[in-house]
Amino acid sequence: MTKHKKNLLIFFLFNAFIFFFQLLGKKIYAPLLPHLKGSLAISSSEAGFLITLATLGYGLARFPSGILTDIIGCKKTIIGTGFLMGLSVIFVGFAPDYLFLAILTFIMGISTGLYITAGYTLAIEISSENKEATYTAFLENFGGLAATLAPLVVVFFIETLNLGWRGIFFSVGICILVVNFLFIYSSKNRNIQKKSDNEFSYYKFKEDIIDIFQIFKKARLMKFIIWATVVGGFGFFSILAFQSFIPTLLVEKGYKFSKANQLFSLIFIIGLAAKPLIGWVADKIGTKKILFLILLSNLIFYFVFTSNVNSVFIYLSILVFGFTFAGHNTLINSYVLRLFPDEYKGTGFGLFSTLYTAIYSMGPLCVGFFVDKFNLVVGMRISIAGIIIAIPLLLAFNYLFPDFDG
Repeated sequence: MTKHKKNLLIFFLFNAFIFFFQLLGKKIYAPLLPHLKGSLAISSSEAGFLITLATLGYGLARFPSGILTDIIGCKKTIIGTGFLMGLSVIFVGFAPDYLFLAILTFIMGISTGLYITAGYTLAIEISSENKEATYTAFLENFGGLAATLAPLVVVFFIETLNLGWRGIFFSVGICILVVNFLFIYSSKNRNIQKKSDNEFSYYKFKEDIIDIFQIFKKARLMKFIIWATVVGGFGFFSILAFQSFIPTLLVEKGYKFSKANQLFSLIFIIGLAAKPLIGWVADKIGTKKILFLILLSNLIFYFVFTSNVNSVFIYLSILVFGFTFAGHNTLINSYVLRLFPDEYKGTGFGLFSTLYTAIYSMGPLCVGFFVDKFNLVVGMRISIAGIIIAIPLLLAFNYLFPDFDG
């Protein structure tokens, strides 16, 4: 390996670690919910609202993230948002009450959303020729690892170190800042010139913005974005809403806090291994068919998991959730990217991602509201409303888009 390639690999790895810690900062909320409810004396809707704020801030910032990356380049965007992410996560740990915790959580979500496009773009830019997909997949594996480790990190800080929820946020924030400084240091050895490093031109930027908004004049494409947003958004609304309260339900079922989060982590471990298989099967028999099976499986096993069943059915449900929770997001994203024309692929996907995230981020808040109104089981089962909205529109695709080859 040449020195140049070695420098690029180090540069890529520091970006991947930033990617890991920014996602870890968002993923620790769900396993923390039982502890936060007791520590802050908050309701289920208030606890769920924290996950909604983190996800909503992330979603709303994704589209501006692409514009920011085009203006100043991905390296400068990563450095700037790296500092913002690190400081915002640390300040979450300093929150004196629930109101400040909610505000800082939203700011943290925005900072991660501003980073994400630049993080992906850098992975593509420094990849070797014809290895873009490999580098992107490797970057996403760091995200999958963060989701898998989040419940275990929570248990380690709460029960082993006895540092409480503040200690977790302090540590994650410091890690982001340290890795960001290492990223800056490694960038000095970077000898590569890409499009996003070019000097900013106001006139070119103005032309790009005009081109971006041309998509709103394409009625057929906008109709597809709306369809994908509703099907994908409400399908994942159901998943995120249900998923966020799984550790809480397991604790109510009599599992210890540590055991509940170990089982929760198992969902992500299964999902990490299942993603390639789900993608392969979807390519063979059709994405819409697999999406339908995912939605139907969730509909059935949401009721199984929330019923008074023995541990065999609990583990069976977790196995199913590992496949369905991981598969839904991957399939709807790849489906949108596959069907969008190349000239609008980036803009269309950015718009879809923002709207899609805005819908599903409301899931934990809605379920939390019904948990407070009724009880935990009823609240979690109400999350199937998203599935009921998504399935008819998924089945109606060929009727709505007879000219789409999908």
